[in-house]
Amino acid sequence: KWLLENTFKRLGYDKDILFALDEIGDTVRPVGFAIIKKSAENKICTFQIFKEYRHRGYAKALIKKCIECLKKDIIISVSEHLLTEFDHILTSNYFQMYSRKRIYTDEMEYFFIRKGSS
Repeated sequence: KWLLENTFKRLGYDKDILFALDEIGDTVRPVGFAIIKKSAENKICTFQIFKEYRHRGYAKALIKKCIECLKKDIIISVSEHLLTEFDHILTSNYFQMYSRKRIYTDEMEYFFIRKGSS
């Protein structure tokens, strides 16, 4: 519900949705998605692999596609409760934390950047 109310309604000309897909025979189903913002901000706004499909390589493929589309100096923010879950995918793709602050709730939000084309 939050996703529909806060993210999809605000899609604009500068945002794209990338899907992670699972293909078995003739069946193709979405297993996750990312919303990227192609602007001066150059940001991964949303990144999610559905729970039942995690730890199967979909996040790795989807983050690589985000990097390919956004090219360089890419920003992503991660909520404090998701830091452990995102640690490997961010560090293995050369993202470095550069800031943290409270934005939406009392929970800390961590900001990462991937400079250049590492």
